[in-house]
Amino acid sequence: MRPLFSHLRVASGLAALILCGLVLCGLAVLPAAAQPTQEATRPTSPVDLNLVAFTGAISPQGSFRLRVRVSNRSSRALEGLQVVAVFHRRAFHRLDFARAVDAGRVGEQLTTISADLSSLPGRRVQTIELRRSADELGLGSEDLQGVYPLVVRVVRDDETLTTVRTAVVVVSGEVAQPLRAALIAPLNATPALSAGGVETDGLRQDLAPSGRLRTLVSGLGGRPDVPVTFAVDGRLLDDAADLADGYTERTLEGPVEQSASSGLARAAAGFLAQLSRTLRQEHVETIAVPYGPADLSALMRGGMSNEAARLLNEGRVRVEGHTGVRPAPGVVLPAAGLSPAALTEVTSAGTRTLVMEARHLEGGVDTSTASPSPLRRLRSLDGTTVKVAVPDPWLSDLFADDDHLSALDPPVAVQRVIAETAAVYFERPFASNTRGLVMVPPLEWNPDSDFVAGLAGALKAAPWLQPVTLSTLVRDIAVPDTAPARIAYDDASQANELPLSYVRELRQSRRALGSLAGVLSTDSGTPERFDRMLLTAASVWFRGNTREGLALSREVVRTVDELYQSVAIIDGPTVLLSGNEGQLPVTIENRSPIPLRVAVRLQTQRFDFADGASRIVVVEPGARQTLGFMVKARTPGGTFPVQVVVEDQDGQLVLAQGTLVVRSTAVSVVALAVVVGATLFLLAWWLRTVAKRRRVQRVDSVSADARQDIG
Repeated sequence: MRPLFSHLRVASGLAALILCGLVLCGLAVLPAAAQPTQEATRPTSPVDLNLVAFTGAISPQGSFRLRVRVSNRSSRALEGLQVVAVFHRRAFHRLDFARAVDAGRVGEQLTTISADLSSLPGRRVQTIELRRSADELGLGSEDLQGVYPLVVRVVRDDETLTTVRTAVVVVSGEVAQPLRAALIAPLNATPALSAGGVETDGLRQDLAPSGRLRTLVSGLGGRPDVPVTFAVDGRLLDDAADLADGYTERTLEGPVEQSASSGLARAAAGFLAQLSRTLRQEHVETIAVPYGPADLSALMRGGMSNEAARLLNEGRVRVEGHTGVRPAPGVVLPAAGLSPAALTEVTSAGTRTLVMEARHLEGGVDTSTASPSPLRRLRSLDGTTVKVAVPDPWLSDLFADDDHLSALDPPVAVQRVIAETAAVYFERPFASNTRGLVMVPPLEWNPDSDFVAGLAGALKAAPWLQPVTLSTLVRDIAVPDTAPARIAYDDASQANELPLSYVRELRQSRRALGSLAGVLSTDSGTPERFDRMLLTAASVWFRGNTREGLALSREVVRTVDELYQSVAIIDGPTVLLSGNEGQLPVTIENRSPIPLRVAVRLQTQRFDFADGASRIVVVEPGARQTLGFMVKARTPGGTFPVQVVVEDQDGQLVLAQGTLVVRSTAVSVVALAVVVGATLFLLAWWLRTVAKRRRVQRVDSVSADARQDIG
C-alpha cells in the first residue's frame, strides 16, 4: 500500500503544479483581455514603421502628404513590402474617435492609398512618401468635414507586419468661430530642499539644457506667436535660485558644499534667466500656484488658515521676485481639489478665477448641448461667486499618460492631441456662441522635446483652434446661465490630504519658529531658511510620503531647541561692593553658530538699578559678553543673592537662569549704632558685674576677720 500512496502523492503533486501553471497563465491573459484591443508592432515583426511627417489637417481643396520610414531589423533582405494607408469613416463623437485611434475600433474603409517598397536590405532603412489630393481621396466636399481615423501598415503578401494608427482632420481653411484653446503649462518639480541639504537628483535632470523644465520653456515659449499660459511654482524658483548661488548637497558620505560654478548651479541660473525672458514675451501669461504647491485643504482642516493665506500670497510674491513678471491677478490653480473651507479662504484672498478639474465640482453644467462650456460659476460658503476654468478631462488624461504618448512618434503624438481638439470642435461646428477649451497637463509633465515644439506649431496651424491665454479665454467665453456649481469634496478627498497629525506638527514648528524670530539677530538668515522649510513642508508633494516633509518640520524644532540651550550664564566669584554703589558684572555665553539677541534681566529686592534692571544685547556666535549693571544697595552691608534671567525680547521665553552672589562691605549707620550700643551695654554690664563681685569679696573678708577675733 505504501508504494501506491507514494505514487498517488507524486501524481497529485504534478496535478497541482499543472493547475497552478494554468491559473498563472490565465491570470497573465486576463489583464490583456480586459484592455481594449490595440494593434501594435508585433514582437516578431522584422520591420519598424515610423511616421516622419504627414498632413494632419487638409482642406477640401488641399492635398494630403504622408512620409514614412521603414526599417529592416533583420539581417536578411525583405522583398515584396508595401506601405498601405487606409482612411476610415469619420468619427461621430469623441468616444468614437478615441475608440478608433486608441483601441483600433475603426469603422468602414473609405479609401486606400499605397506604395511599393523596393528590396529592403538587412539592417537598412528606406523612406517613402505618398501624396494625394482631397478630391482623389474622396474628401473634396465641404460636407465631409470631420475627423477621419487613418491606419498605416506595412504589409507583405497580405500579411500585416506592423501598424500605426492616427487621424486626419478635414476642415475648411476658414472657420467662422474657432475654439479658443488655452494651454496651461505647469512649471513644477518635487522639492529639492531637505533637512540635510539639497536633493539634487531630480532637479539635475529637470534643469539641464535638455531637461524637462527647459524643454517646456523653450518649446512652448520659443514660439512668440503662440499664446501660452505658464503656471509657475515660486518654490521651484526658490530652489533654483539657491542652487544658482551655490548649495550644500546631501550625499551618502555627508553634506558637500558646491559653488556657483558647478554644473548644476550654472544650469539653475540658466533656467531662471531663460524663464524670465520667456515670461516677458507678449503672448505669454503667468499665473502663480500656491507656494509648494500647498495642500490648502489640509491646512484649513488643521487650523492653519493664516498659513494657507500666506502660501497663496507667497506663490505670487516669489514668482515676481525671481522673474520680474507679475502673475495674472486673482487667478489660482490649486494642485488638488479644495475643501469648502479652503475655497472660502481662497476667495477671501481676492481670487476671482480658479482652475479646477471637473471631478472636484458638482453641477453648474449646461447638459443641453455637447461639449459644454469650460467655464462655470462656483459659490463659496461666504457667498462669494468666482469663475472656474475647467480643464478638458479627456485631454487631461491624455497628457497624464506619458507612457502612451512617448511610445508614439512625435508627429503622431502631436496629432493625437490636435485631432482630439478637432473632435470637440466638430461636436458643435456651427455654434453661434464662442466656445473654448482648457488644456492642463499634470504637475510634473514630462513630454518629449519634439512633441512640445510640434504641439505649439500645431495649435497655431489648426484652423479650428485659436490659441489664447487663460485670461483671454475667461474674458471671451460666456459663463452658462446655470445654478452655481458646488465643491465636490467627499471622504475620499479628505483622506487624500496631508494627515491631520502631520499638520499639527507643522503648526507646532511654526510656533517654535515664531518664538525664535525674537531671539535671532536681524542679520541672520536662519529665520528665512527655516521659514522656507515650513512653507515647503505644506506641499502636496508630501502626500503619501510624509517622512521627508516631517523631517523639514522637525529640523526646525530641533534647531530651535538647540539654540535655546546654547545660551548660558557664566558663574563667577562672589561680587564685592566696597560701598553703597557699584557695578554688578553679568557674563553670558552664546554657544550657537549664529548671533542671538537676548534680554538679560536681574531680579532682587536688595538693590536699586541706576540704568534699569534689563538689557537687550546681541551676543556673537561662540562668544562671551559681560554686561555691567550699576546698582545702589538699599541696605548697605551684607551678602545677598541676585537672580539673573536671560530671555527673549518679549519676555515670553526663558533661555537661561542663574544666581549672582553680592557682598557689600559698606557699614550701615544703624548697624554701627546698634553695635556700639551693644558694646557699651555689655561693657556696663561687665563693669557692674565686676563691682558686685568686689563688694561680695569685701564682705566675705570682713566676716572672716570677725570670726577670727571671736575665736
